[in-house]
Amino acid sequence: MMEQLVSLSTADDESAELCDLNAVLSSHPVEVVLKRLRADGYEIILETSQDKPLVRATQNQIQQILLQFIENAEEAMPDKGTIRISIETRKTNAGSFALLTIEDTGIGIPQENFQKIFQPFFTTKGKQATGLGLMITSAIVQNLGGTIGVKSEPGEGTTFRVALPLAEVTA
Repeated sequence: MMEQLVSLSTADDESAELCDLNAVLSSHPVEVVLKRLRADGYEIILETSQDKPLVRATQNQIQQILLQFIENAEEAMPDKGTIRISIETRKTNAGSFALLTIEDTGIGIPQENFQKIFQPFFTTKGKQATGLGLMITSAIVQNLGGTIGVKSEPGEGTTFRVALPLAEVTA
């Protein structure tokens, strides 16, 4: 079953496209979720890149990444709070990357869970959760050649940062 789920997270080269991360923030499923959260009393802050952050991925893959982190942020803030999503581009010695950062002001993640959160079936949400969301998200990011970093303190919120290689665009 896990192999089938992970295979869903991969896109073959034919289905990969140039995907603008800024545009995905205003795409239908993401926009609907953010509008609902605003209506429910969450503060949503969106910061897009001045550059055009193009990555080689399907829009669905980027939406899945965003929606998973947004859902986790919502669940981590039972008394509402702030979700900040920012997109930027950065050049390093290792290459050029699009950085997608999702921050929340929620309950945070205990240090002892950092090594477990991307493992299949690990959850702190009880029986209503499968423990597959972050595992699938991690698989998508890895298959796109990217990485995920996490920073969190209990009671101070959580920040996830996804770095994806910028697509090389030829004229």
